This record gives sequence, C-alpha cells and structure tokens, in this order.
Amino acid sequence: MIWLASYPKSGNTWLRIFLSHLTEKEWDPDDLNSLPILNAASRALFDRVTGIEASDLTHAQIDLLWPRVYEQLATGPERCRFLKTHAAWTCNAAGEPVLSKVAAAVYLVRNPLDVAVSFAHHQALDVESVINSMEDPAYTLCGQRNKLPIQLPARLLSWEGHVRSWLDCHDISVKIVRYEDMNARPHETFAEIVEFCGLEHGPADIDAALRASDFKRLQELERTAGFREKLPDATSFFRKGVVGSWRDSLTDSQLQRLVGAHGAVMRRLGYLDDSGNLLC
Repeated sequence: MIWLASYPKSGNTWLRIFLSHLTEKEWDPDDLNSLPILNAASRALFDRVTGIEASDLTHAQIDLLWPRVYEQLATGPERCRFLKTHAAWTCNAAGEPVLSKVAAAVYLVRNPLDVAVSFAHHQALDVESVINSMEDPAYTLCGQRNKLPIQLPARLLSWEGHVRSWLDCHDISVKIVRYEDMNARPHETFAEIVEFCGLEHGPADIDAALRASDFKRLQELERTAGFREKLPDATSFFRKGVVGSWRDSLTDSQLQRLVGAHGAVMRRLGYLDDSGNLLC
C-alpha cells in the first residue's frame, strides 16, 4: 500500500486522478466524484473497518485504532493499493505511527508561498488566516468537537512541521516529489512515481494518463458535473494549478512572514538559495 501524502493544495488530487487513470480500468474517467482512491481520514471508512462509530470515541481513541484500520486495508479483503492523506507523520499515545508502518509513501511538496494562496481560495478565507494556520504547530483538519464532518481529524502541524515529519521519516520508504517538478517535467516526474510504486506501465500509458488528468480537462469536468471535494464557499477546486501565482497575490509583509517561518525547509527543498533569494 502506498500513501499519497501532502499538505493541502500541493498536487494530491492531481496525482490521485493520474494514478486512477493508470490503474483503475473500471473507473469512469469522466466522473471525478467517483475517484477510487480513498481518503485515509474517512469517517465511513473508519466505522466500516472497525465496526465502531467514531462519534462514540475521543480523538485520542480514534488515533489508537487508526493503525489497525490501515493494517487491515493493506493486507485484508478490502485491500487498497493507494490511500490519500493530508496528515503529518505523527505518533499516537501508544507511541506508534498513526498512519502505521504498512505502507511506503509518495510525499508531494509545494512552495509554501503558492500553498498559502491556493489554500486561502480553497477555504474561502483571507490569506492572513491561512498563514496563521501554516504557522500553527497544532493545526488540525476537521478537528471540531461540536460537529460530525465526513472526515475525521487529521493533524497537519505547521507547514514546516508537516514537511519535516515526512522528509525525516525513517519508519517507511518515502519518495519526495515537488509540485513544481510535476509541472515542469511531467513525464519524467510521474514516471519516477510510477517506478517507485512498482507499477508496470510504459511511456505511452504514462502519457495517456497525463493527458487524461490535464488541468484544463479537470476544470471542464468540474464546470460540467461539479466536484464534491470543493468546499461550499469556494468558487472552484481546480482554480489555476500554476507555479508562482503567489507573485500576484502576496504582500511584501506576507512574503516576509512566510519565508521567516519556513525558510529553512524552503532552502532544503530548493525554493530559496543560500543567500535567501527565491528560486520559484
């Protein structure tokens, strides 16, 4: 089983659609709302595999059970090839990884400057609010205690903490892929992912899956049939998908704040040079 892991708005949906075109022959490629790769934080998935309603448990109790769920999905009758997650690589109260050690991972990372802009549009929030979240070491998706969202809580940490948790993970094999390389060198970058995942597909199959998951095609499918992963207040899910859109959106103070908070990891990933100059 392979984790498709990322901080939100870093290319995870693009990769899921590409891999679905490549590996799921019974999937209707014109129906984005039936994507076969499951979300690892799904409440319905947890309830079905454990036989327990997550609403009866605390978040800590849920985290203790998640590793058993993923072990079942990796080896049992409901076996999954891929699972999507936005969670950081963290441990539960028993000291074991919440996401378990039964999988390898493809970890997608994107320039946090572009993440801030894209995530703000996705959540229909102002950029300052998103920058606050990206600096919050306790940031959690779907962590509300007064609601029952369809996704269970996923700990993200800060953006830097999220990236470090996967870059420095020694529990499983992790392939790091930059969103910028997916855009600039799509065939080569996706071919490397295919090879890492142990899939036996050649150049023609990869090119066909890339054409089928082209961003303009996804935008058209969303316009005609909608996409349920779009949040209610967002204008669209597939908004731009370009590299460097932060240059037209961030103020100087927002730029300085993001670089100040995440500069060390940005340098490590090639988004800044040693002199602090932006490279993407």
